[in-house]
Amino acid sequence: MYENNEIDIHGKSVAELYSAIGEGGDDGLARLREASNDCPACMLSAIRMLNKANDELWKQSDGKGFTATFHVDFDWKAERDRWNETSTAIMNEQQQDAGGYY
Repeated sequence: MYENNEIDIHGKSVAELYSAIGEGGDDGLARLREASNDCPACMLSAIRMLNKANDELWKQSDGKGFTATFHVDFDWKAERDRWNETSTAIMNEQQQDAGGYY
């Protein structure tokens, strides 16, 4: 159905990341965060796959009697900022460990 589901992202395929969402909610987001190594772009790709699946099911049902079974609350900007802060802290620590040269 989705031609990109075998792309490897941090050792996981998009399909594996999608599966980590499970039933959604905070638990699903926590599992997705763990499976993707906190990578916001990886998380977004799995959530987009979820949305595409829901869209396809809605189209197949002609919009009658279909409701998405769950929702994943995802704030791209907040996740990206958290990722950037963590990455910067790691790079600064590595630079200090290297005597200021990196």
